Amino acid sequence: DGVPSRGHRLCIFDAKYAVASARVGVHATFGCMVVVEFAGEFVSDDALVAPRQASGAPTPSARDASTAHVETQWKLGNCERCLLPIKGGAVIEIAKLGKLHKQCFTCATCAKPLAGLPWK
Repeated sequence: DGVPSRGHRLCIFDAKYAVASARVGVHATFGCMVVVEFAGEFVSDDALVAPRQASGAPTPSARDASTAHVETQWKLGNCERCLLPIKGGAVIEIAKLGKLHKQCFTCATCAKPLAGLPWK
């Protein structure tokens, strides 16, 4: 996938981490993201937990991707269709066409999305 190292993920095997918390949210480049926080221990505080449970989960909000500076580990080149940089996310690679953003992989005649359809 173009990422030179997965070293930043080695902490999941570290015995000093006994618990983890995960959250899912909106990401300007990839569409969604997951963040995992590792800890050695966790002590529940019912006085803080009860109001949070009553209010429900927060609603993620997307930031304006048009003004965001995005730099990723991926060096995937440009999309053969729109010619914009591929910064990660869903990428289609076809031997005869090259790499394309998933949303750019469409029929040239009718613009129907082709991602996931059998190659003919």
